[in-house]
Amino acid sequence: MPVFAVTRHIPGSPWSLVAKIDESEVEQPLRDEATLLAISLASFLAASALLAILFWRQRYASLLQRRHLAEMERLRLRNSYDNLTRYANDIIFLVDENLNLLDANEKACSVYGYDRETLLQLSARELRAPDCVADIEERVNVLRDQNGAIYATKHRRCDGSTFPVEVSSRSFRIDGTLYFQAIIRDISEREQFERQLREANEQLRTFIDSAPVGIAALDAGGIITHWNPAAERISGYPASQVIGHHHRESPGFLSTLHLGHPNRIGDLTRTRADGSAIVLSISSAPLPGE
Repeated sequence: MPVFAVTRHIPGSPWSLVAKIDESEVEQPLRDEATLLAISLASFLAASALLAILFWRQRYASLLQRRHLAEMERLRLRNSYDNLTRYANDIIFLVDENLNLLDANEKACSVYGYDRETLLQLSARELRAPDCVADIEERVNVLRDQNGAIYATKHRRCDGSTFPVEVSSRSFRIDGTLYFQAIIRDISEREQFERQLREANEQLRTFIDSAPVGIAALDAGGIITHWNPAAERISGYPASQVIGHHHRESPGFLSTLHLGHPNRIGDLTRTRADGSAIVLSISSAPLPGE
């Protein structure tokens, strides 16, 4: 059996003193301390690992919850956007950089007369009226440079009929890919109204210019804006010398008018351009909205 031994000579005698102890008795406490230390260290490491696992599980669960909430919010916004575009009163298209139609709302299908599947097989060029196709590349270049543009053009329905539109377009990129979004409004009614208004104005101008009595128009500030041929004949002053002047300035034919309410003034003596006198009767009234 292995032992640890120490020998010492006893002075003044032939004897020696020998002390010994078994090796196992010396190493056992060390082994016990080492075992205890290993157990403590293992317990510490296990506890640390458990705490780390719990910490990261909690963080991961929190991250998953935030991602879930963010995804739910994204889906909510997407659904809101889809509903907004799908049921919008304007035509809405999503177009790729080659002008292929990627998405369209229900208004687009109803206006152009295509079912959705057929419509999305077309390009933006095929929706243009034949006489408006030539400038589409120019419009695309403007969109690339300025990120957005508003312009008027004409589009073509499934049956070949055309109609005027106002297009509001913008460009954007997703993961480096260029896209265009177009919001399109049918302006047929607006153009018809503007045409009717122009026609009404032309009819009114024809009536005023052909009237046998002198007619003048003034703006809210008293500036003369119209002087018909009869007014030229009566006064002797051409419209070019009167229009743009205040009504109280020369030649002064309308200097006694009071703006903002009706006037009826009779037996007014005025001097014509040739110096002769003329007696006038003047009536005036403010126009609605003026």
